[in-house]
Amino acid sequence: MQTNLDTTSCLIRDLCPSGAATRVVLLAPDSSPAEIPLDRLPVTIGRGSEADFRLLDRWASRLHCVLDRRDGQVVVRDLGSSNGTLVNGSYVREAVLLPNDRLTVGMTTFLISSP
Repeated sequence: MQTNLDTTSCLIRDLCPSGAATRVVLLAPDSSPAEIPLDRLPVTIGRGSEADFRLLDRWASRLHCVLDRRDGQVVVRDLGSSNGTLVNGSYVREAVLLPNDRLTVGMTTFLISSP
């Protein structure tokens, strides 16, 4: 199922097998979050129609990055994007996402949080 996301505000919730939840919150001024449940990973993020979660962000690549689960942790992996994927302001090819991390895809920033 594909979901289109603009740079208003959204909340992506991933229920981990342990029952703990990781939330990826889109940071956007002057808006309140909406929630999108994820029933499975991996999930691709990008501006192209082939992305699972589509961002209306011209700085995001068509298939920018993928969120996946490894050893009970949520991991982001860049998919060869033009502008790179950043975690806490640093370019990454792959990184474990922890609470309070900031994930930047194009000009769109997400905050990783616990419930």
